[in-house]
Amino acid sequence: MADPSVPPYSSTSTELEIRARSVLVEVEEARDRVERVARLDAGRLTVAAASTLAIHPLGPWVGRLLDAHPGLRVHVREPGSVPAVLAEITEGAAEIGLVELPVHRASLETVELARDETVIAAGPGLAAGLPDPLPRALVRDLPSGALALAPGGRTASERTMAEVLGEPRVRSVRRQLLWDLVGRDVLVAFVSRAVAERLLPDARLRSLDPPVFRRVGLVRRPEPPTPAARTLLEITLPPRTRRPRRAAPPATPSGVPRQTDREARRGSADTAASACRVSRRIRRAGLSRP
Repeated sequence: MADPSVPPYSSTSTELEIRARSVLVEVEEARDRVERVARLDAGRLTVAAASTLAIHPLGPWVGRLLDAHPGLRVHVREPGSVPAVLAEITEGAAEIGLVELPVHRASLETVELARDETVIAAGPGLAAGLPDPLPRALVRDLPSGALALAPGGRTASERTMAEVLGEPRVRSVRRQLLWDLVGRDVLVAFVSRAVAERLLPDARLRSLDPPVFRRVGLVRRPEPPTPAARTLLEITLPPRTRRPRRAAPPATPSGVPRQTDREARRGSADTAASACRVSRRIRRAGLSRP
């Protein structure tokens, strides 16, 4: 016989129980997603790159990141000019930018990674008889091609190249068109040595005298990076910044810290602590606000 002091089990009670179970399931799924992102089993990273920097050096770095963490998704955006990359970082469309330094944006942080040589690429006919290195004064006499000026002005190396080239025979917004014309021995063009060695294997390369270099650097917002961004920073920063600190996880051959099961279970709290460590390493590597 039912106890009259206990209210009957209503349909409302059943609905509340179902909703509560649903909330618990959603919480557990959310916790699992956070842990997967912290372990780099999942997640998304967006990187913006100017000019040919998406080809080199960003391409090999992203390759190493994905080899180590195949569950990640990396989106590489090429908005064109350095100001366009800075805008994407500032607005949150991308987390990390790869640009030519210097940049002038007080709200962002930068670190210089390398100096990239820019050379003259030519076909075998135009290259015949050209010395290596090639005096800058001789470049104006060669038929040349150049990219159309992107909005936002020229970088330091682009200004130098414009002075050396003079008035080019061909201007184009399509970089590939210029490279095709170089391959057909129609004209010469400025190109990053690293990019030319990968994509223009038949071109003859000439350094300039004096040489032309561009300063390649990372730019980011001054906030703790996501786990994926933190790992990419570990890959790209100079070796001295990737030496693990005391009590830090041991480093892999690629310089990416291994993460133990215990660390993975710590989830977002461990991620925040690691982000702070990376931020300190970045500052010691020469991170500064322009």
